[in-house]
Amino acid sequence: MRSPRIRSAVVAIVIGWATCAVAQESRTLHVYHIGNSLTRSITMDRLHLLFAEHGIDYQFSTQLAAGCTLKRHWAAHEKGEKTKQWETNKPVGSTWEPGGPDWDPNPKRFGPYWEALTKHKWDAVVFQPYRSHMKEDLPALRNFINFALEHDATQRFYL
Repeated sequence: MRSPRIRSAVVAIVIGWATCAVAQESRTLHVYHIGNSLTRSITMDRLHLLFAEHGIDYQFSTQLAAGCTLKRHWAAHEKGEKTKQWETNKPVGSTWEPGGPDWDPNPKRFGPYWEALTKHKWDAVVFQPYRSHMKEDLPALRNFINFALEHDATQRFYL
């Protein structure tokens, strides 16, 4: 019973923040998500539709995996691990729509964090730490933020 309420609260907060944060003239929001299944269970295609209902073109990319800590996400590049992305990578007219999660045959536009945060600009990066591993996730969170700032990827971070 608690999980649907938490998900609803997260979605409401994200939409409320985004409605305020999006520049009125562009109405496009570029957000990179790093986390685990709590964020993934919102399903990014539905989040994309929610933003569309408010007139916002929600362009996103994710690095999400079930039970994955931020520490593990951070170490993926160093270890050469393959990561899972879900992106707006399906061309539709002058914009992009969400492709399928993980298995999507369309080429990725943004890729894993080490590509997405060095080659693209984001309005925000959203982190979802793994609650029971918070002590391990804090140094990784610091690494992600410093990496994004160093590459001028964004100035906005949400936890």
